[in-house]
Amino acid sequence: MKIPKYIEKLLKRRTKLAYDLIAVGCKLDDWLQKNSVSPDSACWSGGAAIYVEPDVAENAVVESILNK
Repeated sequence: MKIPKYIEKLLKRRTKLAYDLIAVGCKLDDWLQKNSVSPDSACWSGGAAIYVEPDVAENAVVESILNK
């Protein structure tokens, strides 16, 4: 089966976004570690919530920072 162009573009975009997320996540994780902030493990450092519940993960990190 030939891959349609729009599917090829979607795959390339998904890969680029994944690499962008990894880069941003590393910067955020480094800052959190440097500042001894430890949110729920699902919400940082590659935790599943980052991907399946991004709003929940964001709020958990914000709360952890504010409560530090």
